[in-house]
Amino acid sequence: MVFNDDAPSPPTASAVWAALQSYMRAQDRHRELRETVGLGRGNGRVGALLLIEQSARTLAELAQLLDIEPSHATIIVNTLEERGYVQRSPDPDDRRKKYVVLTDGGRHVLRRVHAVIDRPPIEFERLTPDDLATFGRLLAKLTNAPAE
Repeated sequence: MVFNDDAPSPPTASAVWAALQSYMRAQDRHRELRETVGLGRGNGRVGALLLIEQSARTLAELAQLLDIEPSHATIIVNTLEERGYVQRSPDPDDRRKKYVVLTDGGRHVLRRVHAVIDRPPIEFERLTPDDLATFGRLLAKLTNAPAE
């Protein structure tokens, strides 16, 4: 679908949403992440690292946040631990509880992850500063967040 000011009628919300979904699907960076970071085909390992980057997590928390079975969270954490990206650390107040925390290796691999996922799509270079400001305002409006 083409959107421009010369269109006979304004696009519908459904049409804009469909175009945005199509654009986002075209920006899939899973393959690039797999090749750059080497964490396999699933998204769970990268997702787990990103969650642990925010805060140390228990296996139960990771399972809930990733919307996976606890046994799958265990497999993910075992793989990340084998690669030296995370380690299990006991809770100082409850020795039965263990948190998954990043290691220096995990922080290093996350820098590579962020280099891939935080890079704007090349098409953004075609946008003018005014276009970017308008886009930012629209996103802020959609998310109720202040525009930067």
